Amino acid sequence: MNNPSFISNGYVNRALVLNATSNQYLYTSYIPLINASFTVELWLYPTGWPNPIDHAILGLCINLSSDQCLHLTIRNFTSIHSLYMSFAGDNCESNESVPLNTWTHAAFVFDKVTLAMSIYRNGNLVGYCISALPLQGIENNVTIGYIPGIVAVYGSNFFQGYIDQLTIVNRAKSACEILDDATLATYYDFDNSPILNDSGPNSLSSTSQFVSFTSSGYSSKAISFNNSTSYLQISGLTGLGTTNKSFSISLWIRPHSLWGTIVFVSSTAVGTGWCLSFIGFATNGSIVAQIWNGAARTVFGPALSISSVWYHIVETWSSINGLRLYIDSVLIASNPSLVTYTASSASNYVRLANRPNSSCAFGEIGSTTAFYGDIDDFRIYSRELAIDDICAF
Repeated sequence: MNNPSFISNGYVNRALVLNATSNQYLYTSYIPLINASFTVELWLYPTGWPNPIDHAILGLCINLSSDQCLHLTIRNFTSIHSLYMSFAGDNCESNESVPLNTWTHAAFVFDKVTLAMSIYRNGNLVGYCISALPLQGIENNVTIGYIPGIVAVYGSNFFQGYIDQLTIVNRAKSACEILDDATLATYYDFDNSPILNDSGPNSLSSTSQFVSFTSSGYSSKAISFNNSTSYLQISGLTGLGTTNKSFSISLWIRPHSLWGTIVFVSSTAVGTGWCLSFIGFATNGSIVAQIWNGAARTVFGPALSISSVWYHIVETWSSINGLRLYIDSVLIASNPSLVTYTASSASNYVRLANRPNSSCAFGEIGSTTAFYGDIDDFRIYSRELAIDDICAF
């Protein structure tokens, strides 16, 4: 309604733009949420709090009759703007504020069997309540960004900002599923090669050049880089471009040589702008992991062997533990003093096995040449993986 628009640089590609002053919102035909389990997930980027109480996310509500009005909102509780879930009478609020001008993953889960109402923010449980009943009421349109049925009591509730990746499923997702949806930025297992598709929740796009595939991967198939210009490049990595946002990069490698860049990150498709080699080899053949905070900061692992052996490499960063490097589920190197990460403030590109721009920072990675070898099960998370997570891969 009232001509909402779209931006090209959403959390993943395009996102919906809603302007509260223009009374913009969307509505759909009925979605079966009545007397059912469900999970609603989305990425939010609020740009203002124009309303005194509620900023609508999604609703199935004609009026505030008891247990007959689903309203998912960001509600103002004494200047704390919290995720809020209600059937009218059965309510659940979160205990953390949603920030302005930042992408936040929100999930609302209802389990018809247990009557549990759960709210997640960025993959973490922040609200848990028990409802007396499942959602009741009558079938009607579902609204996004505005809920007319609560206006008489709570006032205007038009959402101000961006919404992306909104999904609804008719089951109660588990906490582990929600965590992956919120933090698994990309996952390439290469098992469908030669088709390259992202098996993660965001389905990020990729391009490649002069790659081949092997059936002797770490798990099923793997991608091979055997040319000085071979690469796979993935776009749309918003979290990795956010300053001081935790991240983890996990992959299995079988090197044919001990030089070059394995993982390269940049703010542009051609490798210019903000750019850095994150994982690669030093001049002595040791593997290194790096971040940027005004200069390339590095931790060093051991020299690897050139053989048929697969190595599991994981780089993590967080403001709590700094920069860490794991090899085969063992913490090999760390620098806990590196508590800041200065990112590109853009949606990043990640290139495997090559760096297109030799003028970019390469830190202690000793060669600007390509990586020769095989890669399998490549993942990026927007959180720091714990050792239990790493051991599970």
